[in-house]
Amino acid sequence: MVYKDDKELFLLGLLHGHDSHGYELNTLLAHPTAPIRIGKANAYQILARFEDRGWTTVTETRDGNRPPRRVYTLTPAGEEAFNRMLRSRLATHAPTEHANVVALNFLELLPRAEVLVLLTQRLAAAQSYVRELRLAAGDDAGQHYGVDYLLRHAEFEERWLTDLIADLSAQAEADSSHEAGHDPSTLA
Repeated sequence: MVYKDDKELFLLGLLHGHDSHGYELNTLLAHPTAPIRIGKANAYQILARFEDRGWTTVTETRDGNRPPRRVYTLTPAGEEAFNRMLRSRLATHAPTEHANVVALNFLELLPRAEVLVLLTQRLAAAQSYVRELRLAAGDDAGQHYGVDYLLRHAEFEERWLTDLIADLSAQAEADSSHEAGHDPSTLA
């Protein structure tokens, strides 16, 4: 579950030591290695709260004929808030909610052949996500703990889905053998 503080911590962390304008922040928030998703509108609401709390200052810059950009800078109060949230979150274990698991609880309600097709599609998407994360992380994945965590979680799901598909395929094969009147245990 993503808590409001997680979104604030993430945005404060992106601003830590690096002034940013909204477009740049939104690019980072949409990056494949971003640990949580924050939409543009929500990000700007949070940034407005930071400004109200005195955690950021905002200056406008202009580059040529382009519209002015709002550049966000962390204040000492913002640094303090970031450090407090960081320490609190590092010391806290919040069980992960897995929306991807909900449908797995009911897969027996669909025909096995259809489940295998759907899970194969899901596996292809998981494999694509693993490739995307590896590409985005480059050679530095192990040096960025958050990215390493995301990558290992995605690789686990990929392996787990591969195993589940193999198990369900074996069960389907055994079921079809029984239905056809063949008992594989009597073959000698």
